[in-house]
Amino acid sequence: MTKNSTPNWSIRSYGSSPGSHVHDHFQILWALNGNLELEIDGKGTELTAGGGMVIAPNERHDFESHSGSRWLVLDTPD
Repeated sequence: MTKNSTPNWSIRSYGSSPGSHVHDHFQILWALNGNLELEIDGKGTELTAGGGMVIAPNERHDFESHSGSRWLVLDTPD
């Protein structure tokens, strides 16, 4: 996503395969179902259905969902 990009909404599924990345935009997560284990810049948390999280630009985040989960995700430059 570039700085002039339009915000992008998507529904994403996460599973038991761990992932890790960093990006140059904000990401807002809203849990639709399941649990997601997150580690953001070394601080761990677990999100459950109905919970949310804002990930700031350039924050490395690792994620895994042992039983699977679905998320509403907003990628936005603002």
